[in-house]
Amino acid sequence: MTTPKRKRKRKLSRVLLDLRVRFKKSEEPQSFLSMYFRDMAELEVLRPEQEFETARHIEELELGLWRVVLSFHPVGRARSRDRRGCHRQASG
Repeated sequence: MTTPKRKRKRKLSRVLLDLRVRFKKSEEPQSFLSMYFRDMAELEVLRPEQEFETARHIEELELGLWRVVLSFHPVGRARSRDRRGCHRQASG
């Protein structure tokens, strides 16, 4: 004899199984790679010349930043002290 509790449990199991099957079927056609390419197709990309110029500009900005940082007196002094310490350790 099946109790009402067992009937509810079986019904819930069937519903969950049905949901899993439906979810799996809806996800199968799309792989992560196809989703990636679909998302990438929506983005604007730079032409090679624009990408090169942007990279060159970023490099110039980075070099300028390092010039400013290293020209700051305490940083420059610590850097030169480090170099002298390394030189002494190497020769001593």
